[in-house]
Amino acid sequence: MKLTKTMTPALLASCMLVFNSCEEKEEFSGETDAMAAPSEEFSIAATGTTLSADGPGNTYELINSVLGGNAAEVPDCAHPGFGRHITEEFDNELNKNVFVFHMHVDHDGNLCDPNDGRQRCEIKTYGPSPSNLKIFEGDEVTYRWKFKLDEGFQPSPSFTHIHQIISGGGTAGTPLLVQLTPRYNSAGDRMELIIYDESGSVTKPRIVDLSGFKGEWVEVYEKATFDYNGTYEILIKRVSDGAVLLSYSSPDVYLWREGMTFCRPKWGIYRSLDKASYLRDEEVRFADFCLAKGDEVCPGETVEDEVTLHQNCNYGGWSVGFGIGQYTMQDIQNMGGINDDASAIRVPDGLKVTLYEDNNFQGGSRVFTSDDSCLIDDGFNDEVSSLIVSAN
Repeated sequence: MKLTKTMTPALLASCMLVFNSCEEKEEFSGETDAMAAPSEEFSIAATGTTLSADGPGNTYELINSVLGGNAAEVPDCAHPGFGRHITEEFDNELNKNVFVFHMHVDHDGNLCDPNDGRQRCEIKTYGPSPSNLKIFEGDEVTYRWKFKLDEGFQPSPSFTHIHQIISGGGTAGTPLLVQLTPRYNSAGDRMELIIYDESGSVTKPRIVDLSGFKGEWVEVYEKATFDYNGTYEILIKRVSDGAVLLSYSSPDVYLWREGMTFCRPKWGIYRSLDKASYLRDEEVRFADFCLAKGDEVCPGETVEDEVTLHQNCNYGGWSVGFGIGQYTMQDIQNMGGINDDASAIRVPDGLKVTLYEDNNFQGGSRVFTSDDSCLIDDGFNDEVSSLIVSAN
């Protein structure tokens, strides 16, 4: 939209369109800082759709008013004694109302079926949802939301998904595209990023320690282009200190299926009872779901408070973002980078990065305060083994 009048921050805010009102077959879940001169012309990007909690009561009605249809898939009819399995409460840490998704091991089912072997408490976009909330071939979408696992959260060796992107219908092959899954591990629980290829085979490009998530609000930024040769990136940061817990980016991901009519996101708790002894009753909190398509943006959306390391000159190949902090070789690898394999770097205004040839901030070093599309000229190509990001 083009504006030709003076814009104050309050007026800018009022222009934002914000609504408030499975690893095997069983994993498929089915269905302007300053005022402009009076005559100055400038553009404001359209804002995506946001679903935010507004306080206890009428929670399903709020969800449906934004996502369309009956967008909550809940086990209320299998466990009517508890009542609604998605509620709202005030959260002191975020200082706002949030959604609480409830799941009970001994009572809840897959919707109305308590004997299905799966349990589901999710929200979704689907057929009756507005078209701008569904994903069609070639679409570029951005999702942003927050979630909090309880400090004592218990996943099982089977699946416990908290986010999925799946087919909305017409798929000739596997309907699964992307999943974010906590999973039990005897050496320490893990958070898995799962991506399915064209044959339905599982790849897990990121598996990170779950301990950094437990008892903490985290924010997820997810951006993808949905095509046979699509792109995908995800960044998860802890709200309390900005620490990056999971980061992944790929320029070539199979994010469309033959015969697919559209695809769609889901959030919540969807888990198997195959290993029920590992599980417990859970409450997972979510806040501020934003869904944006094309040039739309999400409120507060920025990932430019990070230095980004790229595999190839001109910013190709893998990429990993680093907020303010110190990162050893192991940190770089845990976040998806490769030792001695970086050839370009992006440094946003206000940040400085020191690159080191050796692990633990040893060896030769170079300081960068701006982008460098190719480190060959700097004599630092394929040399990065640790780094420090600081304010400039």
